[in-house]
Amino acid sequence: MQYLKWRYKNSRSCCFCNYMAHERPRYLETSLRKILAFSPLVGVLGHRQVGKTTLLGQLCRSYHSLDSQAEFDAALEDPERYLHDRAGTWG
Repeated sequence: MQYLKWRYKNSRSCCFCNYMAHERPRYLETSLRKILAFSPLVGVLGHRQVGKTTLLGQLCRSYHSLDSQAEFDAALEDPERYLHDRAGTWG
């Protein structure tokens, strides 16, 4: 779904600017980039439908979500191994 947003050029005129809601700048983007430069393993938690997955998709080559039952089961079975296997290369 595409959204329209008012943008005022001056007090006498305005225009519509098309943008996709998921493409807008995210509040945590700068902080998350700094953290990802330091550590290959970062947790992102938050309310439903606030853009967590969209943000990760824009910044990361890959990510893992516990929304998948298989991922959740693997994390419960052996948390240390789960984190080790998914932490990526660091060094």
